[in-house]
Amino acid sequence: MALLRGVFIVAAKRTPFGAYGGLLKDFTATDMAEFAARAALSAGKVSPETVDSVVVGNVLQSSSDAIYLARHVGLRVGIPKETPAITINRLCGSGFQSIVSGCQEICSRDSEVVLCGGTESMSQAPYCVRNIRFGTKLGSELKLEDTLWTGLTDSHIQMPMAITAENLAVKHQISREDCDRYALQSQQRWKAANDAGYFDNEMAPIEVKTRKGKQTMQVDEHPRPQTTMEQLNKLPPVFKKEGTVTAGNASGVSDGAGAVIIASEDAVKKHNFRPLARIVGYFVSGCDPTIMGIGPVPAISGALKKTGLSLKDMDLVEVNEAFAPQYLAVEKSLNLDPSKTNVNGGAIALGHPLAGSGSRITTHLVHELRKIGNKTNMPGLKIITVAPCDIRAPAPNCPSDTSPTKATLPSSPSILSSNSKHQPRNLSTASDFGCILHRAAPHWIRNLVTELTGDGDKENSLQQAHGQGFDPPQNEMIKLELTNPEFPLAQTFCSSEI
Repeated sequence: MALLRGVFIVAAKRTPFGAYGGLLKDFTATDMAEFAARAALSAGKVSPETVDSVVVGNVLQSSSDAIYLARHVGLRVGIPKETPAITINRLCGSGFQSIVSGCQEICSRDSEVVLCGGTESMSQAPYCVRNIRFGTKLGSELKLEDTLWTGLTDSHIQMPMAITAENLAVKHQISREDCDRYALQSQQRWKAANDAGYFDNEMAPIEVKTRKGKQTMQVDEHPRPQTTMEQLNKLPPVFKKEGTVTAGNASGVSDGAGAVIIASEDAVKKHNFRPLARIVGYFVSGCDPTIMGIGPVPAISGALKKTGLSLKDMDLVEVNEAFAPQYLAVEKSLNLDPSKTNVNGGAIALGHPLAGSGSRITTHLVHELRKIGNKTNMPGLKIITVAPCDIRAPAPNCPSDTSPTKATLPSSPSILSSNSKHQPRNLSTASDFGCILHRAAPHWIRNLVTELTGDGDKENSLQQAHGQGFDPPQNEMIKLELTNPEFPLAQTFCSSEI
């Protein structure tokens, strides 16, 4: 749906992602969410007292305090005890759903500023013994259950997630060699991006203890950039004889968290926040659980239809890489351009800490959009439920409550003017969640109204705008925000599955 109020991302940070049993294994999901939240509050210059609600996604609930997770995160970072909090679970889309839920609170005027996020400690997933609380018979065998393994198996269809990827490999005729080649590309792209410092602005460093003493962790631990094709080819299939999924071409079990702070336009003005992106709408969809990884296809398709855009409008695409065959099935189904997809590497390299991934993707896209500028982005992650969002990012040199002057505009081939066609170039990412990011300053409709009519007659000016080639994707966007018609416009989609 489209949002009924202007909602902005004013801060976004994430922790480095830790390997399974790695540097972050001793931190709970609550701890990591706290680290990300503190960093986001600081980066956005958001006082804890201004936060009206806390929404945090978490899937496995791996620590003893997990049932209080969102509440404890809020209290730990100094948010007043009167401020409500809720922990949510939409599986791998939980990080995205936290933002959707926050938007709903703002649109209903229950909140003006919401701390959102997603966090997961897969390393701390416990073992348990079921059905012994009320006693057992003499000689009964006690079965120890690995909650991590059972959590990654869908009991409704009695199928591990990796088998759903194998099903896609068969259906879409994807070979083992294709999967290994793609996995190698993900590792190499992550290394190039990391060496170039592309992740620096989004990262919230963590002090960790090692055998050599304390050290600051500020780089993802899971990537293996030294991986070679020969090494990948030698790995055996894990779930199916002659299958395609191996330890080298699947996303890694990992630990990590992200935090995204969103605020209404009124709050942005009141507190003088510097908005990074504007959220315009969201969309949710499901798919056959036996091929759950194909979720980005209906998600992205629905999001594009909602906004009147196509993949041809996109300059950059990102699809969460749960498994290489899953990603490749999505690529084939949507006819994605590999040269424009996951250009900085994905979950095969970084790891996939369930609820943390939606927050990571959103955080990375926001900062990548600010870095690149003048483009449209579509993030994705896989989850059985889909929720695309439409986001627009203000100019880097422009506060949200002012219109950019020509002197502050970055150069861009994508210009929206009163006498030009609406043809923004786009970045995008795929999954079951979708969002569109626009690099545009707020109040563009009011500015366009003034320029076209000079008298602020909105209805008449909008009719003129249509006549001069401006065709907004959906009417709700017109109600929410306008920018200088000469300002470069960039759009971004984000999607997620499981």
